[in-house]
Amino acid sequence: MTRLDLKKDGSISHDALQKRITDLAEWNGWAWRHETDSRWSKPGKLDLELIRVRNAHKYSMHENFIWVELKTSGDKVTRAQQEEIDRIRDAGGKVFVWGSRHWDDGTIERALANLVVGQFENERDSVD
Repeated sequence: MTRLDLKKDGSISHDALQKRITDLAEWNGWAWRHETDSRWSKPGKLDLELIRVRNAHKYSMHENFIWVELKTSGDKVTRAQQEEIDRIRDAGGKVFVWGSRHWDDGTIERALANLVVGQFENERDSVD
């Protein structure tokens, strides 16, 4: 990690955390999508959409498609993001809100390595 990866308070930057997650996701067979210019997105758009098609015939699509919102230390989910999270969950989708703590404690690695991500549902809302 370089100094550019850190915020002024010494914590990992949003971009650096996202890069780590997308690299790990690709390593584990996930394809991912991120809107690079949020000006053209509706308010509340979450940071990442990940899909893994491997063995999709054995599981529901929701277990192979997840949404992720990234929050680094001190950041909070906005009202629009919470509304989007609620809509996705109401439709049966899986949403995770991850921060650097989840990288450090292995939560993200376990979730992305595991095809059936639902077992990590209790950890989804924790942020730094």
